[in-house]
Amino acid sequence: MAMNLRIPSEHESPELRNWRECVTRAEVWRGLLARGRAGNDQSRIAELEKRAHEAEDELHAASQMLTRIRPELAQIVGDEAPTRR
Repeated sequence: MAMNLRIPSEHESPELRNWRECVTRAEVWRGLLARGRAGNDQSRIAELEKRAHEAEDELHAASQMLTRIRPELAQIVGDEAPTRR
């Protein structure tokens, strides 16, 4: 990919920054959920699923916002973090 989405720039647009932060949160919750499932931690799986779905919803909303406001950026980052929708 032409640009590193993990390192923010002082010139980064608020929409891209929000999208990038949502990607990071979604990745963290997906990872925690995978670990919970792998360890068969039934007491945490439901909570982790809830958090992961919330993060996915936030990412989906951020992606839609980026597409509306900065379509040129949305095209660049389009498939970086597929959502469940």
